[in-house]
Amino acid sequence: MGSIQAFYEPSPVLEYAGNPLIEALPPISGEEEAAEAIASIPPLPGEERALPKHIRLHCLNRISYLVQPFMIHLEVEAVIGSVIRSGYIGRNPMDADTWRHMHSIGAKGGSSITNSTASTFSLIGLSGMGKTTALKAVLKLYPQVITHARYHGRDFIHTQVTWIRFDCPNDGSLVGLCQAFFRALDTALGDDLHATHYLVKRSLASLLQAMEKAVSTYFIGAIFIDELQHLNSAKDINQKGMLNFFVTLINTLGIPVVFIGTNAMAKIFADVVRNARRASGQGIYDFKQPEENNSEWNLLLDTAWEYQWVQNPCALTDKLRAIIYDLTQGVTDFLAKLMILGQRYAIQSESPRVF
Repeated sequence: MGSIQAFYEPSPVLEYAGNPLIEALPPISGEEEAAEAIASIPPLPGEERALPKHIRLHCLNRISYLVQPFMIHLEVEAVIGSVIRSGYIGRNPMDADTWRHMHSIGAKGGSSITNSTASTFSLIGLSGMGKTTALKAVLKLYPQVITHARYHGRDFIHTQVTWIRFDCPNDGSLVGLCQAFFRALDTALGDDLHATHYLVKRSLASLLQAMEKAVSTYFIGAIFIDELQHLNSAKDINQKGMLNFFVTLINTLGIPVVFIGTNAMAKIFADVVRNARRASGQGIYDFKQPEENNSEWNLLLDTAWEYQWVQNPCALTDKLRAIIYDLTQGVTDFLAKLMILGQRYAIQSESPRVF
């Protein structure tokens, strides 16, 4: 949703009341509203099937934009909304303690936030199961940058960044993590204010201090770190250092940190949650492979099957369902690629049908 000017709407949740960082967020969504907002249903082929084949080949990529919400999408939407809002409870800019803590960040041995309300959770699953797609779909529901001016008659000139998302560096290094953070922050702000932190070689200590300051300065709501399986290739000292830093962010700064990665990283996620003593972990959300007779899988298959640009689309029979499941094993990314590549072959060979 980009950047917006703050508009405050009172929250029905008692703990959220009187906090401009929360009241400027979109209203809490019900399941039906969330499903409608998350869904991405591209236009169907229709009359495009009569277009020349070289045109239809370009239309095929539309399948990759399809997002059919599952129950886990709604669960992720709900927990992200809860994590962002609850993390702001202990950082209310209307409270003097919040500003005292912010001023202490730059000092050596700055104090830990005493009323941290930060939580953490993890998204795990096989590659291609839609973790990142689901995350991006949910984060789009929140304006990434909110500009404040006045709140209930009080000056509050501030820029709020509600979320930051970036990938764990391939080598699992803390320097690379900090640089990825600042790149993502500059992208959110539409500027290069922090370019020196990723374009100029700097010490890890100075990067960490600058990152802590940025997190507090922009009241960042939550940090989402994707591809955390890259920690598998990190040296033991790097892995331990990064995990300790995650815990520091949650405990000391009161910032919710969300981890996204493959199943192999479940133990690392669990270690972070266990060691973040001030964080009430929200658990692990597993994007599991659906069984062949799973209703959500079949709903997705029914929807995807409508996107056929061959001139004589065939019906989706039980036999075809079994073949498709055997080829994809329920992996959503494989389904999209199968639909695209299968039709590409059919169209290029001038076959009127996929099967």
